[in-house]
Amino acid sequence: MHLGDIYYSGTGKECEDNFLRPVTRELRTKRPTLVYTLSGNHDMYCGGVGYYDLLPKLNEDSLRQRASFFCLRSTDERWQFLAMDTGLHDDNPRSIADALTHLEDDELDWHCQRIEEFGGRTILMSHHQPFSAFSAIGAKPAQGKRKASNPHLMRAFERMNRDGRVAAWFWGHEHSLGIYKPFSGIKVGRCIGHGAVPVSVLDDIYKPLDDLEQTPAIIEGTRLQTRGGVFAHGYAVIDVGVGSCRARYLQVTDAGTEEVFSEEIS
Repeated sequence: MHLGDIYYSGTGKECEDNFLRPVTRELRTKRPTLVYTLSGNHDMYCGGVGYYDLLPKLNEDSLRQRASFFCLRSTDERWQFLAMDTGLHDDNPRSIADALTHLEDDELDWHCQRIEEFGGRTILMSHHQPFSAFSAIGAKPAQGKRKASNPHLMRAFERMNRDGRVAAWFWGHEHSLGIYKPFSGIKVGRCIGHGAVPVSVLDDIYKPLDDLEQTPAIIEGTRLQTRGGVFAHGYAVIDVGVGSCRARYLQVTDAGTEEVFSEEIS
């Protein structure tokens, strides 16, 4: 599952060259692999033309991704992954620091229906972050300090989690790995954007913003290493079990692929 952003503007050629071909080469040479992708802000910079044309090319027949948001469920009906479209309302590269994205009302209704009808646990997936210690969300207020969270996405979360069925939320957008301690009602909040365009070591991606009302904290010992002047790339693997899921967060260093952190999500 790809959490969005096909650089730079999600054009048809970029979706073909920077996503479909690499995915086919790396993931489908030996065996068929299902691939699903979310909409990020970069996918919308050209109006989403390349992104929406890409979706029917990813998987076949009944397994095809039919929209920019979707639901995947385990065969034993114990776990579901709800992937949300937070990219639709972040389509202007000039306002990247001020964008305060949100879900369409009918999409939020759809996600709530999936939770209400499902007897198991839910994991949320999105491109944009519900909160951050390191990246500003929305315009700076005229007075007072910034909030660390996106109020629109947090209201959506509160509605979806009324019965406490949401076990975790994974997102991208920031090009880093952020293993957060519980914050604002989200017990397991994870930024897994460290598979994106590399970030120079000159950028201190783990320096918290100094004007937040309340600063989310990450778990000690979970920062990415650096490699060749940039922060390490990586990805996350979630193994779905019966009573819990096992999540592993990986990075690629000069020594090979290393585990940064692992946990049980229940």
